[in-house]
Amino acid sequence: YTFRTMPETAERPIRFLAGGDVRGGSPPSEDFIRITRMAAEYDPDFMVMGGDLAYADGSPYRVERWYEFFDVLKESFLGEENRIVPVIIAIGNHELLRSSRLEADMPLDYFRQEYGMDIGDAPYFDALFAFPGIPHYGVLDFGDYMSWIVLDSDHANDVVGEQTEWLDRVITERRDRPHIFPIYHVPAWPSVRDSRGSTNVRIREHWVPLFEANNVRVAFENHDHSYKRTWPIRDGRISPEDGIVYIGDGAWGVSPRTIASRGDESVFDKWYLKRASAQLNVIIGTVQGTHQHFLMVNDRGEVIDEYPGSMRPEEFPDSRAPTIDELVEAPEFARSVVERDSLALVALYHETDGDNWHNNTGWLEGPVTTWYGRIRISDGRVERFIMDGNNMSGTLPDEMADMDRLERLTMAGNDIRGELPGWIFDLPELERVDLSGNRLTGELPDLDRYPQHLERLVLSGNLLTGTLPAALGDLQYLERLELSGNDLEGELLLPFENMKLLERVDLSGNRFSGPVPGGLGALDHRLQRVDLSDNELSGTIPSELGDARFLEELDLSDNRITGEVPESLQNLPYLQQVEL
Repeated sequence: YTFRTMPETAERPIRFLAGGDVRGGSPPSEDFIRITRMAAEYDPDFMVMGGDLAYADGSPYRVERWYEFFDVLKESFLGEENRIVPVIIAIGNHELLRSSRLEADMPLDYFRQEYGMDIGDAPYFDALFAFPGIPHYGVLDFGDYMSWIVLDSDHANDVVGEQTEWLDRVITERRDRPHIFPIYHVPAWPSVRDSRGSTNVRIREHWVPLFEANNVRVAFENHDHSYKRTWPIRDGRISPEDGIVYIGDGAWGVSPRTIASRGDESVFDKWYLKRASAQLNVIIGTVQGTHQHFLMVNDRGEVIDEYPGSMRPEEFPDSRAPTIDELVEAPEFARSVVERDSLALVALYHETDGDNWHNNTGWLEGPVTTWYGRIRISDGRVERFIMDGNNMSGTLPDEMADMDRLERLTMAGNDIRGELPGWIFDLPELERVDLSGNRLTGELPDLDRYPQHLERLVLSGNLLTGTLPAALGDLQYLERLELSGNDLEGELLLPFENMKLLERVDLSGNRFSGPVPGGLGALDHRLQRVDLSDNELSGTIPSELGDARFLEELDLSDNRITGEVPESLQNLPYLQQVEL
């Protein structure tokens, strides 16, 4: 094998590839293989990867993913001269051993005893990539013209504290260099997730001011599985003259996510995004002299963005965040909504006394994208409707059944009445529904199948009756089941052991009877909180609940429970309280 060193100066063009969240699926996805081969055609001097490489989660039982990851890189980047392309790597969350990735036959004690590993360790990353060792942050200087600052965004090292102190020192020492590039995993300015996440906020509060004070022009971010480029930002505002552009969001090989699809923000809250799309992408960066240029390509080799060069001064707004009207006028945001979706929203307005909502700004007047509420539009279809606590009073219209691209429906804390509509559970794309704190009546529908990808079912604080439908037990992606404060009854006979992703169960304040379901103990990977208080449960606490090793809270108070707390529960490492 051969390699090529970097020049002492930046007189010639120096080309690199950048991206993150590299490998998808096992075996590696065709997307990952295709985009990696395409990227190799640019003949880079080096690569920079911002974490989440093989998605092996630090686990020995996933070690084959590292072999597969290296096989693809080797096949793609070794040319006729067998030249190795150097890689600079930052750590991501999928480099760490995580509790959610443990298997039943390999519990945490097994890893501790057999490998000396614990949650949060990154054995393969530490051995293969840690730069320049441990801790997992460092700086690599290319002569005196370019420096790459590799950071750890709350994975093995906290953002705040020693790492920020180190960053302050090294970036200040290099502030006169023409090319200073920070790279890290979790973004300060996310395109998919809620920007109010704790790590996002800490990076903006502690790292971004240091970037702004020390000549950083572009920073590379990942983690959100999409493509994004922000406006130039300084002091939390768009600043065309001296702002920093944040590029990336990590979709080298993993399946892209819809923009602003996680958290509670609509796309219009992402004021800082200049370009964003759900596409696989690799960034081709070039530096020469003091010049920087970035070309973004997708897995088909198509150019999806360029910076700078495609930017003109008139494209920039002034130094404030853009208004909703400005965003609506921007070509990258969809304005139109298909007729059946817009008619469904109009029917909702009339059926829930829209004239008397607390806020009905824009409704029935301009484009749907200007109406009050968190309404996310994609390709002319409504994908998200969120309107909590807005004095909506009335029933949900049947026309809403036509919104068959709806992924999230949230109208908590209103005065919605009538029977719980069965059409809600016919929406094929529905992932989350929250209608808690209303006055819905009737029973949960006993369907053959609920929405396949339902993650959260939150109907607490209504007037629902009947028993739990058996079909709920088929919801293998369900993370939260919250039905507290209704008038539900019967025994808890759901096959909870099949609902492998359940993290929270709240069935308190009903009239459930019979024994405490021991099947909850089979949820040993994810289950954290169980509240079955204020029911009519009887018998003893099943010892099987002690198998739910990540359980933090268990509330069985105000039932007819007898006996003592089983020893298996007393030994759970994370259990903070048991209420009887």
